[in-house]
Amino acid sequence: MDPGTALAVVSLSFDLFASCVRGFTLISDARNIGKDAAIERTKLILQEYRLIEWAKAIGLESPNNDESLGIHNHPAALILFQLEQLLSSTNILKKRYKLELVSPPDDSNVLVLSETTAAPDNPASSILSNIVSSETREGILKRASTLSTVNRLPRRLWWAAVDKKRYAELVKDVAGLIDGLWSLLDITHRVQTSRAVNHTLQLAIQTSQDIKGLRDLQKSLQDSTTDAEITNGLAASAGLKAQHLLLTSNNGHAQQPTQSDDGTNNIVPARLPSILHPSHLGSIHMISSTIGSAQYQGDTVLIEEKRVEPRMKAKLKPRVEALVRLLSQPPTPSFQTFPCLGYTEEQGGFRLVFRFPSSTEKPLSLLSVLSKSSGQLPDVGTRLRLAVQVCQTLLSFHTAGWFHKDVRSENILLVSSPSDQSIDRLGRPYLCGFSFARQGSPTEISEQPSEDLSRDIYRHAKALGEPSEGFERYMDAHSLGCVLIEIAEWTPLRKIVKKRVDISNSNVVKLTDVASLSQWLHNRYVTEGFAAFRLGAAFMKMLALCIPEGDEQSDLADFYSALEGMAACEI
Repeated sequence: MDPGTALAVVSLSFDLFASCVRGFTLISDARNIGKDAAIERTKLILQEYRLIEWAKAIGLESPNNDESLGIHNHPAALILFQLEQLLSSTNILKKRYKLELVSPPDDSNVLVLSETTAAPDNPASSILSNIVSSETREGILKRASTLSTVNRLPRRLWWAAVDKKRYAELVKDVAGLIDGLWSLLDITHRVQTSRAVNHTLQLAIQTSQDIKGLRDLQKSLQDSTTDAEITNGLAASAGLKAQHLLLTSNNGHAQQPTQSDDGTNNIVPARLPSILHPSHLGSIHMISSTIGSAQYQGDTVLIEEKRVEPRMKAKLKPRVEALVRLLSQPPTPSFQTFPCLGYTEEQGGFRLVFRFPSSTEKPLSLLSVLSKSSGQLPDVGTRLRLAVQVCQTLLSFHTAGWFHKDVRSENILLVSSPSDQSIDRLGRPYLCGFSFARQGSPTEISEQPSEDLSRDIYRHAKALGEPSEGFERYMDAHSLGCVLIEIAEWTPLRKIVKKRVDISNSNVVKLTDVASLSQWLHNRYVTEGFAAFRLGAAFMKMLALCIPEGDEQSDLADFYSALEGMAACEI
């Protein structure tokens, strides 16, 4: 039967949508898929969730909305029909993809919704297994008029044979059809729906304790072509969260990596950090008070000094080792940090040693670039992209459960390659200056940074002097807001606040003066609208979260939502 005739016969819209959900349920819940296909199964579950969110966006949540939507003659109807055929026809699965679904070997008649899809006996369980709840599926299927009572809830089937590559082809084709449905949404609904999906993913990452599941999700998101800027950020967050869990479980030594059939590790082992001998570092040149360059085994490396009081050295060494492990993974587009090679133990503390990207020019700090009195100024698009990249890296760090504690333009290095033909002549921003970074845990010791007005102006009022409370994520966000203001004005913060607090005259500046900067910055850049004037309303929304009115605190979901808005506005 050709699609045109079929569309005239089959009851469309809600019932067709419900049939697609039934097909997703049938395939994603089938047993005997094997561990190697877990990543593809995670992708499939994500596509089901995207389908349901699409249906919500157009109001296709009830059979009663069929006529008002006029979807019968809409291109979406043809896409839904193709999707339903792809997911529900065992013949198509067998002929096109060589995938065969059969009855379970024990001949049981279990309904797929009678138990959770995240059952421990299912080796392909995903941290997204409950992203579409059994109640949601069952509610959709029971409202479908064309599905008989017997066929509404499909029986759990068994994969007789699963070729991972063919299964991946199926998932890719399904994703293409879902993308087609999303492309039919108007821009407003598409943005809102995308934010809803990404918010759910961010919450799943934040709450998950499943290391392998996080790695599977990371790979699934890395392969996604939808909202690449944001999904790359979520992928980085999933990977960092997995690494964070690995470090905190039995001191990071209990989990062993598992290997998929393509030879890649699903879990990165928490190896012991490399302790380097101080004599192996030569030609040390300090760029700032704590950051410098050196020679190590013939290569130029970045070093960060972590000065520690002798009485605190033994207590803080485990944190240094954990930080080295966390930062040892290579950078991603959404988590720009230099890979950490190891650390040296010095008399006055520790030195972290980082690898520079190959074939790169000598990096400059963002502060040094901002301080230049000559040269071409970056346009709005370049500054907005820079702001997005800095926000992405810090949000990924926060999602992993870590605080930076020293975010400022001096700790952001701009790295470019002579062969890089990108329009962003500034290079990519790499976050460094991790000397005070720690895990976000109430049991962690919170070191007090040294008093330095050039640093204090970036700090939250409650992080100044001898803080009465431990460091929190909102304090990092405040420092990020100060850097965003620098990017917007393309001027160092010390010059921006000079009329309010002149740090060049440190003898007369009080901590109360520095503490008052937060409210002044909020009033000028948010209330009076200077941030929107410089880089747009989406940029100002992010800044309002970083430097809010009073003691307001926002959760990570708000920051991710604001980041999406900024990324969507890139010029």
